[in-house]
Amino acid sequence: MSELSSVDEHIVSQSTLYPNPTSNGELYIESVNGHKVMVMDVLGRILHRQDIYPKHKSLIDVKHLEQGSYILNIQDKEGKQIETKSFIKTR
Repeated sequence: MSELSSVDEHIVSQSTLYPNPTSNGELYIESVNGHKVMVMDVLGRILHRQDIYPKHKSLIDVKHLEQGSYILNIQDKEGKQIETKSFIKTR
């Protein structure tokens, strides 16, 4: 008799984004598999694109953005979205 089992695949965040909120317009991201990021406003408009390096801390400069809430999409090397984070820019 064999035992069947099912594994629920839950995607655990493999990226860290800090500080959140940011007041000086500098965000840092550390991502295990990320190669690119896109910053979007709440309407889905792309405001910033940037390459990042997996397993390294990368600076994302968002000083040019107005105060508000934003979405950060993290993509793998093929350009497939692997994670989504949100952040707030103050002042």
